[in-house]
Amino acid sequence: MQKLSKNWLALHENHVLVVTTNSHERRAILGMLKIHQKLTTGSPNFRAFLGHSDDSLVVVLDGDGGYASADAATRFASRYLMEANYPKPALVVIGGVCWGNPNLVQIGDVIVSGDIQSANRSTAREDGSVAKFYPFKSLLDMEALISAVEPKPKCGQLVSLEVRLSDEKARDALLSQCPTVLGGEMEGFALVPDCKNVPWLIVKAVSDFATVMEGRDEQRGAAGSAATVIKALLTAFHSSRLPDLPEKTKTAATNLIHSLNDKRIEISLDHFDPNEPKYTAALEASFSARFLASTTLRTNAVAVDARLADDLTSLLLEVASNAFRHGRARNVWIEFGLSGVSYGDDANNFDLSVLSDNGRGGHFSYKQFLVRHVDSGHVEIKSSTTGKGNSIRVHVPHEIPDLRNIVNQCSAHFNHVAWSQGRPALSWPGTCRTVFVDLDSMVMMSVVFDLCDEITTPIHSGLEFVLLCSDTDRLHAIRTRYPDAVTSGQIRFVPAP
Repeated sequence: MQKLSKNWLALHENHVLVVTTNSHERRAILGMLKIHQKLTTGSPNFRAFLGHSDDSLVVVLDGDGGYASADAATRFASRYLMEANYPKPALVVIGGVCWGNPNLVQIGDVIVSGDIQSANRSTAREDGSVAKFYPFKSLLDMEALISAVEPKPKCGQLVSLEVRLSDEKARDALLSQCPTVLGGEMEGFALVPDCKNVPWLIVKAVSDFATVMEGRDEQRGAAGSAATVIKALLTAFHSSRLPDLPEKTKTAATNLIHSLNDKRIEISLDHFDPNEPKYTAALEASFSARFLASTTLRTNAVAVDARLADDLTSLLLEVASNAFRHGRARNVWIEFGLSGVSYGDDANNFDLSVLSDNGRGGHFSYKQFLVRHVDSGHVEIKSSTTGKGNSIRVHVPHEIPDLRNIVNQCSAHFNHVAWSQGRPALSWPGTCRTVFVDLDSMVMMSVVFDLCDEITTPIHSGLEFVLLCSDTDRLHAIRTRYPDAVTSGQIRFVPAP
């Protein structure tokens, strides 16, 4: 989720964090967003997305329900809130489905609550357990927010505890201690205490009365109803904050939303003042932030090198400036994707390498990009000319999802004795589909080649390998020796951390 940190200015205190705990809730929330992008979490059991609903930026975190599970969404969200490297949300919403108090609500009603009774602790007595209640209230002005939402949802208190009720007597025993609550759910008690100074809301639709385990259809319909109300609340919340947002935040948010919506940026000569011969001022002011947002969001630059997004943005701006200033270009276009960035223009033909000879800003950016990223072998750059026009392709390696788990659970073991006897020397758990091999720990290049030869057979069987290889010469040799596996993505590389 490094992409969130890289877009700090747009997101810090200017996004809504929405927490869901099952596929119905997650799909309903993602469905109400105009567009969203999946983020890498480092865990196969946690899911994260960045998107927007109208002008509201939204981060969605999804995992298991409750808190007891190690994969609980509330644990994921709590870590997000406490991690200083992540931007702070302006609002936390726990969305989805809940059970209802049959005396106060009906199936399908949407409950909006900024007031919960945490009842996850209880006292065991001879006549049964008695819940201990701890109240929590949101900092949010509920009345002002709800007034802008139509049709009006149910507003009131919820009880929160990690007990999946499916019995009328058990439900009534709990309600006898808190008869005015509209219903109950299983996440607020765990997450709300960690919200600290962040306003929060629980928005859940009633799928049952806690007498039976609800079915898929009931959950799906209820989750959709809750998502509809959440969308309206996000619009009202954003409108209430907009006048007080700093202009820099508004601009950064606009650029990020543009990057989410469109993978292509087009610049024409009409964007520039004829009295600005260098074009640099207009490019810097109007496009640098958008270039950076698109590079960090749509490519895997942040996963390859912390400096790559900034360096690539600088290089693209210098190339565009050169095209307009010296190449008489009328149009420049850039497309951003997971595999990298494609640049094109209708300028007079030029050789990209000339940037390294002019001693100006383009010279510095190009040289820096080559030294930091291309010479390491982890990024490739190719340029060509086609009639009237130039194209540049910067290939950025694919981010490796769940790399931490691959390293922890699927690292290959090297058996020195087996290797010395000419037998297969690598072993790994049979359940692994992607295997991590530490080549940096091998001193001799002969050993490295032997191990790479050894993994060609499992590659043909469909396995993938992630190789830790920090040495540039070794990296180039492996790429040259096993081009098909590298091109197909079955051999991928990571540098030393």
